[in-house]
Amino acid sequence: MSADAERDTIHLPATYGIYEYEGYRMIGDGDEEFFISNRNFEAIDSFFSQGISKSICRLLDKSSDKKVRILDLAGGIESQASKDIKEKFGDGVQAVNIDIAHNVQKGQGADRAQGDATRLPIANSCVDIIYSYQFLPFLRRFGSGHTAQIKKTLSETTRVLKPGGIAFLDDEEEFSGTKSEKKLKELSDELGITIEAHESIYVKQESHLPKFWKKELRPAKFLIIKKPLSNQS
Repeated sequence: MSADAERDTIHLPATYGIYEYEGYRMIGDGDEEFFISNRNFEAIDSFFSQGISKSICRLLDKSSDKKVRILDLAGGIESQASKDIKEKFGDGVQAVNIDIAHNVQKGQGADRAQGDATRLPIANSCVDIIYSYQFLPFLRRFGSGHTAQIKKTLSETTRVLKPGGIAFLDDEEEFSGTKSEKKLKELSDELGITIEAHESIYVKQESHLPKFWKKELRPAKFLIIKKPLSNQS
C-alpha cells in the first residue's frame, strides 16, 4: 500500500506524512511524530506503571485452563508489543492487535486484524485486559469530532471487556486533566464502570514519545477502566 493510501485510511492532515526513521515507521510533520509500528511492550508497560504486566500475572496465577485474552487497541501495523507479550508470558496468553491500517495481517506470536476502535469486531465480554498507547492523544490532535470518537472508543472498550476486566489507555488530559473530574464521573456513570485517572511514572523524555510532549512538557496521564463483576453483558 502506498503512503498516500495509508494517509487516507487514517485521515492524516495533508501536512503529515508516513515515513521511516531509524527503522521505525512514523507519522509526523517535522515538529511532532507518533509511532505506528514496532511498539515495544516493556516501554508501554512502563508508561502504565507496570499495570499491564501485573494484571497479566494476577490472572495467570488463578487456577484456570482458559487463556488470558489481551487486546492491543490501535497497536500499529507490526504489533511488536503483542509479540513481546506472547514471548514473555507464554501459551497462557492470547494477545490480539486491532488497527485501522489496511495492511495489518496475522503474524507469528500475535493475532492481528483490521478494525475501527469505535466499532470493534469483537464479541461482548470476551477480553480480560485492554491497553492502548498513543491512540487517544492521536484522536485528540487529529480526529474530527475527537470527543465523540473517544467516548465511542471507551464505550466499545467497556463492551468487549469481561466483567472484572481492566483497560489501560493513555489520555493526554482529555479526561484526566485537573478540571475533568465532573466529565470523568459522568462518563463512568453513563458506561457503568469505574474510571481512574493516573499520572505515569514514565520518563517523558524517552526518544519514542511524541516530540510535542518533550517541547510542551505535557503531563504523562493515563486512564484505568474497570468493569465491575456485576455488569453482565
